[in-house]
Amino acid sequence: MDSEKSLSKQEQTKPPQHPWPATLPEQVRAVAAVLAHTPAPLTLAAIELRFKGRGPWKKSLPTLLQTLEALGRAQAVATGGELTWRG
Repeated sequence: MDSEKSLSKQEQTKPPQHPWPATLPEQVRAVAAVLAHTPAPLTLAAIELRFKGRGPWKKSLPTLLQTLEALGRAQAVATGGELTWRG
């Protein structure tokens, strides 16, 4: 029973995963939406957990976040010595 309780607790805290969009405009919208709908700043790894996809899509995520920051749609925040992002 304890394992069932801890499993359900993990499932409750696991963020929903969305498919990684195919085009750049869709990617920008998807990452901006994740940041806008999350109350706390997210690390790069936490943002990656919210998407699933094949191929090297994770390599483009830092550049995409910098682009969102330049457009005023994201803000980089140093949290506990770690770089996080918020919308």
